[in-house]
Amino acid sequence: MNAKTFLIMLIWGGLNAFPSAAAETYFLSDIGKIDNTSAEVRMNNDGVILVHHPGERTLLFAAGQAYDLTALLGVEKQFEGFDLNDNGVVVGRLFSPGAQEWRAVALLKAKPSAPFGTNVIDLGLLSTNVTAQFAAISVNNNGLVTVCCRDDGARYMVPILGGPSRSLPSDFLPLKVGAGNNIVGTKSLPPPNENFFHAALNAEGAGVMDLGTVLGIGPQINSTAVNLEYVAGRLTVVGSSGTGSRYDHAFRWDADSGMEDLDVKPHPEWEGSTVVHSINRGGEMVGTIGDIFLHAAMFKDGNVIDLNFSATKGVLIRGDFGWTLQTATAIDNYGQVAGWGNVKNGTEVRAFVLTPVRPFIELLNNQVRISWFALLDGFVLESTGDPTNPNSWQPVPLAPVTDGRWKVVTLDASGRGLFFRLKGA
Repeated sequence: MNAKTFLIMLIWGGLNAFPSAAAETYFLSDIGKIDNTSAEVRMNNDGVILVHHPGERTLLFAAGQAYDLTALLGVEKQFEGFDLNDNGVVVGRLFSPGAQEWRAVALLKAKPSAPFGTNVIDLGLLSTNVTAQFAAISVNNNGLVTVCCRDDGARYMVPILGGPSRSLPSDFLPLKVGAGNNIVGTKSLPPPNENFFHAALNAEGAGVMDLGTVLGIGPQINSTAVNLEYVAGRLTVVGSSGTGSRYDHAFRWDADSGMEDLDVKPHPEWEGSTVVHSINRGGEMVGTIGDIFLHAAMFKDGNVIDLNFSATKGVLIRGDFGWTLQTATAIDNYGQVAGWGNVKNGTEVRAFVLTPVRPFIELLNNQVRISWFALLDGFVLESTGDPTNPNSWQPVPLAPVTDGRWKVVTLDASGRGLFFRLKGA
């Protein structure tokens, strides 16, 4: 591995962080084998990963361990997990063999320290069809759950810990509930265009807003919003839009800029459609590029970056290069990316995580906490008062303390300004 250093500029009273190299390095970790390429991968900000295989089992990966949630709840109940939040709450559907019906449910933790739980909370009837039908169930950190759809087409939202459910408009398909209880999905167009749908936002107290397409609000073209986050205080929605041709384009939307086409530049490495699956608070976005054959993608600095051919566009991936990274479906607020890909010449499908070599700084009272991911072995924290002098860097004399998934160094926030960097061999 080439030497890589990452600078932190520390000035007491104001903190800034920036990389010293043009390219950012990510380490590839193999999370475990999954069942097939229809899997949907979710990840929360504690590094817990949920893998949903539609119509099959649900796996959860936490702290290096794999758990089969379907087996834990009883195979005859056919649990399918759709989403999870930062509190470790998993939501999905559970088949009741006695009643011969599907119920929307949430799984709560018995202990706050546990990464997840299996205490079942019933969120209402979903379907009496023994064969599982389409469903979309999501949860946010406030414990609000959106459920779609019952046999009669009804879709609703309900708080996990009590309170009445509230109906959602029949022309709105809720796909993800996020911060501020905002919900994104699709809105069916009125006649005579009822066979088309547009990306939509159900903002708290404001009703459903048609976000249009990358070609404007009017075309008879489909678009879908799949995720949302507040970026620099601005609600931002991501997804994909039709273009009137064979290929869809990834988009980003906010109230000031409207819908921005993220696929305006050519991506010669891999032709096909693009879609953003996830965005974090820093505005970092990941998704998929491809047509028949999919590749994981990152949307960065105006580029669509195929993560299998990324070195020339500012993203370096270190690890086992027997992979084809096929889709990136989640990015957390620390920059970790989760998805799935093929290994062993395409004969095995496995989940992966990409971990950025990136320090984080917090000013806590009169102390500065510098942390980085614990799985990044071999990196040393160094400091200097003059970063222009390459010979002035010295190792910080304090050994890092491992705190869960983090390595942490805590320093007194006093004295002159210093620069810090992570340096790896």
